[in-house]
This record gives sequence, structure tokens and C-alpha cells, in this order.
Amino acid sequence: MKIFLIENNEWKLFDIEKDSSELKSRNIIIAYSAKIGNYAEIGNYAEIGYYAEIGNSAKIGNYAKIGNYAEIGDYAKIGDYAKITKTPAHFSREYIFIHMGILPNSNGDYTVYKAIKMNGQSFFDCNFIYKSGMTWRDNLLKKDQAIECGEGCHFTTYNNAVCFGESQHIPYIIIEAKVNIDDILAVHQKMRVKAFTITRIMNLNF
Repeated sequence: MKIFLIENNEWKLFDIEKDSSELKSRNIIIAYSAKIGNYAEIGNYAEIGYYAEIGNSAKIGNYAKIGNYAEIGDYAKIGDYAKITKTPAHFSREYIFIHMGILPNSNGDYTVYKAIKMNGQSFFDCNFIYKSGMTWRDNLLKKDQAIECGEGCHFTTYNNAVCFGESQHIPYIIIEAKVNIDDILAVHQKMRVKAFTITRIMNLNF
């Protein structure tokens, strides 16, 4: 597995096995049945339980404990001394935070982002046009955590949206939207939703 470990107070990439001396010297315990994603950062004295799943590029802090069967999403950040004893219920605030690292306001609304073409078109569906201030809803869509990329609209964090926009190698804009927790259909590194309201459009092409 390819993971980052602390070496002389800096993160260093290692390609090692779960019984490696590099882990033992840092008092890191990773159960043999745990799944560790590529380029995850594992802090000193961390413990990862049986059948736990750590996503790609996730960050596990020093002394953190990830319990048996717990799931930590891609790019999620688990702080020092944190304890994740089990995977929270799908679509709960805790589950969304583990996978995307964001929290809602007091009304259950998330602020999320999406990169689109300069003319408002989606990169994946040229027939869907995003406009300033628009509200969209499709109540026929149902929650299904097993479907990551499916019907509905997809939003992510600001950093992920910018990274995706840059990867397209053409001018793009970022839309900021409000999504209520009850309108989320699936949560992974991004969220698939059945409703949103655009609150801002940002042009990063200076």
C-alpha cells in the first residue's frame, strides 16, 4: 500500500505492507483485513480496526482510532486523538462530514460547489444549463447510496470543484449552491442531490 507517514516532522510516501517495520516504529496498528486507500496519511500511534476502510488521500491524525468496519471517505480528515467507533448512518451529518469534511448550518443546509462551462452548461450534460439564482428540484428521485454517479445533480467541496475545473483545460466558472440535507441522494467524495438553489457564480479566469 502507498501511504504517507511522518518522517522527521514531514509527510513522506512509503510503499509498504501492513506488518512493515515503518509502521511498528511509529506505533501504528493496521488490522490485516482493513483496506487503506492510496496516498492516505496515517499519523503516529493511529489504530485502524478490522474491515475498516480508509479512502484515498484521507488523513488520519496522531493517536486516532478507527473502529472495526468503520468507513472513512476519500480526502476525509480525521483529527488527532479522534475516535471513530462505527460508521454513522447514511445521510447523517456525521456521515457527510466523514466523507466530505463539511457541516450544514442550523437549518440543515450545506454550501457546496460545482465547476461548469462558461455558458452555464454542465460538463456532463450539455442540455442542463445552470443560471444565477435558479432553484431546481426533482422529487421523483430517490435516495440510493449505492449509486454514486446517477440521476440528479452533483456537487462537491470548493477545492474539489476547482481541481475538476482546472482538469478540463478550458475556461470554467464555479457555482455555489445551497442543498438541504433532506435532498441528498448519495454521499461520496461528492453529493448527488434532488434539489438545490444557486447562491453565487464565481469566475476564476483572471
